[in-house]
Amino acid sequence: MYLGWIPNAISLLRIALIVPILMLILRGHYAWALGLFFFAGFSDGLDGYLATRFNWQTRLGGLLDPVADKLLVAGLFITLMGAGDPCLACDGRDIARCRHFRWSGRL
Repeated sequence: MYLGWIPNAISLLRIALIVPILMLILRGHYAWALGLFFFAGFSDGLDGYLATRFNWQTRLGGLLDPVADKLLVAGLFITLMGAGDPCLACDGRDIARCRHFRWSGRL
């Protein structure tokens, strides 16, 4: 039986997890959202490993994987910016800049 569809299914699962993660953030259930986010991150590594290890790479998978990553990151950024604390949406490069704006009252 051909199992090359598994990495694509995992990528589709990751895309399907975006809405529940964002809804949990909006409702203030940050621990559950973080757990699902970690699961999505684990699934990203798993589908990449499976596709590479067993040569299950497909054109669809080559499109789905980066789309899933970008949708998740963009959705999280927009949702966290709208949640009231812009510094939650900052990545490592921007933490110092966010702290500067928060402390200076320019935010």
